Amino acid sequence: MLPEPDRAATGTATAITIESAGPYAVSFQINSPQGGPLRLTSFFFPGWQVVLDGDRSLVPYPSTNLGLLTVDVPAGVHRLHVAWTGALVERGAAMLSLLSLTGLAWFSWRRAGRGWLSVLLLPVLAAGTWAYARPDQPIGPAYAVASPIAAGGLQLAGYRAEPAEERRALYLYPYWYVSSRPAADLLVHWELRNRGGKVVAETLAHPYFGALQAGDWAAGTLVHDAYRLGLAPGLQAGTYELYVGFQAQAAEAPAGDARLPGSALAEAGAVQLPGSPPPARGYSEPPPADAGPATAAPLAKFGEGILLAAYDLGAAPSSDGHGARAGRAADEEAPHDEAVRELTVVAPGAWLDYTLHWRALGPLTQNYHGFVHLVDGDGQMLCGHDQLPGDGLRPPVLWDPFSDQPDHYDLQIPRDAPSGLYWPHVGLYQAGDLALLPASAPQGQALGDSYVLPPIKVVGRPASGPSRAVDARLGDVAILQGFDLAAPAAGVRPGDDITLTLYYQAQALTATDYTRFVHLYSQQLGMAAQQDGIPQDGHNPTWTWVKGETIVDRVRLQVSQQAAPGIYALGSGLYDRSAAGVRLPAYTAGGARYAGDEVALAEIKILSR
Repeated sequence: MLPEPDRAATGTATAITIESAGPYAVSFQINSPQGGPLRLTSFFFPGWQVVLDGDRSLVPYPSTNLGLLTVDVPAGVHRLHVAWTGALVERGAAMLSLLSLTGLAWFSWRRAGRGWLSVLLLPVLAAGTWAYARPDQPIGPAYAVASPIAAGGLQLAGYRAEPAEERRALYLYPYWYVSSRPAADLLVHWELRNRGGKVVAETLAHPYFGALQAGDWAAGTLVHDAYRLGLAPGLQAGTYELYVGFQAQAAEAPAGDARLPGSALAEAGAVQLPGSPPPARGYSEPPPADAGPATAAPLAKFGEGILLAAYDLGAAPSSDGHGARAGRAADEEAPHDEAVRELTVVAPGAWLDYTLHWRALGPLTQNYHGFVHLVDGDGQMLCGHDQLPGDGLRPPVLWDPFSDQPDHYDLQIPRDAPSGLYWPHVGLYQAGDLALLPASAPQGQALGDSYVLPPIKVVGRPASGPSRAVDARLGDVAILQGFDLAAPAAGVRPGDDITLTLYYQAQALTATDYTRFVHLYSQQLGMAAQQDGIPQDGHNPTWTWVKGETIVDRVRLQVSQQAAPGIYALGSGLYDRSAAGVRLPAYTAGGARYAGDEVALAEIKILSR
């Protein structure tokens, strides 16, 4: 663990106090008893200007293998102003553009006699070009540190604070002077407290929005750092107290833990939250998160600190025009069943657009990766998408408890995907060791390592039809169009396998999960083989069948070793296991009812061994 923040002065060491700062400019007082090089965490380019004590220019230069902006500071107490003023090549290019526009205006006047319009625009173009060539960098006063704070090789020199995103976040920009190289796993803990001492916002993160390691900072560097603190909706304007502490990454912390034990925090100073701050110049804010936390109960919790608050699904048609059909219950024939209502139907080649809405319960110290995987009933993945959540602009280390964070995943159903039912699994894992965060229900029940969303039904077209026609009607649910039969060419004997492929066409929606049965039976000789199960090995249950869908159900029968030689009837049908095995009525194409509601398919002769 790093030492607690120390308020004591640093003695003869270099000390820096930030007076004013902006995105590309900073003014500060430096007390350097020995003098020497001072690095800033900006890359050196021609165009940086450094002024000492308001009247003396210093020559900046690159140093370290990163080419950091560096300047030699004389011993003693001085004031430095460092600003980006634009490179010479920028100015030259801008002036060349101005000359080109002038020539174009003159040519227009000579050719068309309307050059007066272009001439009138020249002052505007010239002003814009000159402003681009000589950038005016915004700079404003920085907050002073309440008293000296130093720990772990860092000294807090000052900070800027800018409310943004319609007062839903506070962007904090501290300036550190590095007296000695910090620990690589350094975490900085910021708290914003009201006058009563209550914490109203906090973050615990690696430097610069969690993207950098403090161990990369060399001694003698003035570091421009950045953090985001989420603000609660309706937080009142006024003065708040800012506290800071340091700690190392806790390797023993539970995965997804939102809070880690750390050192005591020291008061850094104050922050003023205005009622309606103007947007900061020179910045491009990321798109805002969802407005406020969701009111509905969350779907699941991951680790100790991340909630899956909600999700949205959009389904697009495939390029061949066979598109998605969502919300089966919109069909007048749809039964009033919750599972059916939530079923989304798509064709092979279609895209699924999932938007997950995450919410952190507190500060997160690492960027977990998210996934949406579409898997079948055997757990085999059909397609999936893994990514850093937050669309790259709002990774997990920037999440807060006050806003839900939208996270988009696009999945394309393979064009050769078999028809059937698939389940979207949602989860999070650590990027380093790929360890999955445990999922739990809001009531605390363990859900494993993912949360399962409502299923997706894929409906494709079979490559071919049945070789033998039947056209038997099974109640109002389906028509058994026909079948294929594959058996040993030398004849069927006990122990042999027979493959039967059934072709159904769904006629109406049903909420019943029927069981398909296939019997190889002789009234005199008994049962030689049978197979009962959910169609397509459970991957395409009848409650998911879509009107007009063709279901290809391949069944493997193994003839019993004890089967006696003789002629057996091959028959099939559907029954309701939950209703004591009551079979669906089965009718021939002519309307006659099959005996026992079992569709007669073929006769098979079993030979002796």
